Amino acid sequence: MIHFIGNKKHVNQVAHLLPQAVVNELLTSTLALDRAYGEHRNFWESGGYSIIVDNVNDFLSLSSIVPIRHHPAEWAKKIEDYVISFYLFNNDFSIALFTPYDITPDTILEELEIEEEY
Repeated sequence: MIHFIGNKKHVNQVAHLLPQAVVNELLTSTLALDRAYGEHRNFWESGGYSIIVDNVNDFLSLSSIVPIRHHPAEWAKKIEDYVISFYLFNNDFSIALFTPYDITPDTILEELEIEEEY
């Protein structure tokens, strides 16, 4: 399943699915967007949102939203058993992608390896 997180209310709805450290990261990024663009914004158009992917098959439907193969992540990091990759599409729109490590595509893991070298 794919979960779209646009504001704090959405974080609360998925918190039980994730390790606490991942929830904390999700909440931090969501609150930053809420502060910058407003909690009641249309997050599909302004500021951005986070996506949580539960299984490999869901990546197929993500290609129209986050072109993982053609648009490298700005950064990627591992928190517990999850990888968070951040995509900046313009000055006012970003997507943070949260995936379990064991189903994270190689293109994202390569970004993670680059980040870990520094």
